[in-house]
Amino acid sequence: MTLLTVVNGLAIVFSLFLGSAIAFYLYDGFNVDLGLNLAFLTSLLTMIGTFRALGPSALERAVSIVRFDSSSRAAILRMKHKSYVEELLRLNPDTTRRL
Repeated sequence: MTLLTVVNGLAIVFSLFLGSAIAFYLYDGFNVDLGLNLAFLTSLLTMIGTFRALGPSALERAVSIVRFDSSSRAAILRMKHKSYVEELLRLNPDTTRRL
């Protein structure tokens, strides 16, 4: 996970640097080298890939906390999949209830 974060940060820096260089070349009326374009495209694809890899998992997207009450130690969850709800109720019959 840490390696992906470092790679993502470097990809962002390279994308900004290469994007600036390409913009300056275009502004000055020069032709942009194919290697520069390919490096920019590679850094963008790396950035998109690491964003995707570092994003939330399927379970994190399916379960969200609606409200948490610390005084009663209760949490209200919203679950997208009915099977997750049934499994939570089955594994915790004394401490969970369906709203």
